Parts: sequence; structure tokens; C-alpha cells
Amino acid sequence: MGLWNIIVPTPANDRNECLEPSFEMPIVAWATGGTNTLARSTEQQYRGAYSAKITYSNSTTLLSLAQTFVNKTTTYYLKAKVYVPSNWDGGILTLSTSGYTGATTTTVTD
Repeated sequence: MGLWNIIVPTPANDRNECLEPSFEMPIVAWATGGTNTLARSTEQQYRGAYSAKITYSNSTTLLSLAQTFVNKTTTYYLKAKVYVPSNWDGGILTLSTSGYTGATTTTVTD
């Protein structure tokens, strides 16, 4: 049998506001926590030739992105695809957002 994917339609204004989501350009907007390291990698990627490869050293904040949104009444979308190797034994992974004063955040996982 073949592999099937279900595509769920999203609103027309569903634009990813995440800067450099596929890391095709040099990494400038992203920062690591502690002394973790960040590099462009061709080992695993969702689209394009590159992805971010973060190597853990000493901070549970592996990677962060500072983002400015101007309108509290507008819905913004930040999307991330994360590759986790099958031999991962580092516990639960969490993607989170914070610092949106006066706004409501919703996390959607699949």
C-alpha cells in the first residue's frame, strides 16, 4: 500500500511569519540558548536544501527567534517542522512562544 497524507485547508491569510524557516539564507535572525551551537545542515530538510542543526551543550532553550508583531488583533502564524531521530532519548521536546503582551497564543500540534 502507498503512503497517504491528508491535507487540511487553511485560511488564505495563513502566511508563515517565521523568519528564515528553511535556513536557505545565512542564519542571522536565530539565536541559541547558552552555548548550544547552530549551523546550516543538509543532513535533514523538509523543503529546500538546508535546515538548522542545533547541538545541545547546556541550555534547554535550543533555539530562539525574536519577532515583532504590530497588530494585536491580527492572527499571525509561526510554523516549524522538527526532525527528531528515532534513537532520541533526551525526553519530551517542547516548542513554545512567549512575550506577546496583550495577545493570546494557541499551539497546534500534529
